Amino acid sequence: MIMAEKAQSLADEVVSNIRDLVKRIEVAGSLRRRKPMVHDIDIVLIPVEDRICETGFMSAIPVFPTAIAMRLS
Repeated sequence: MIMAEKAQSLADEVVSNIRDLVKRIEVAGSLRRRKPMVHDIDIVLIPVEDRICETGFMSAIPVFPTAIAMRLS
């Protein structure tokens, strides 16, 4: 588990790096609930179909709302 401030910083970096590839993106889970310690980062997003095809990002995932979870060791 890590401190929420560090996890929020990581989540913000991920969100800023893929913001142009999605219609909507939100940090969810423990961070959204403002827990002081978290063990993963949950990000929920709706991809933009044409941007995914251009970049190959999430190319194996059908275009519908998607969740990403990153385990923090």
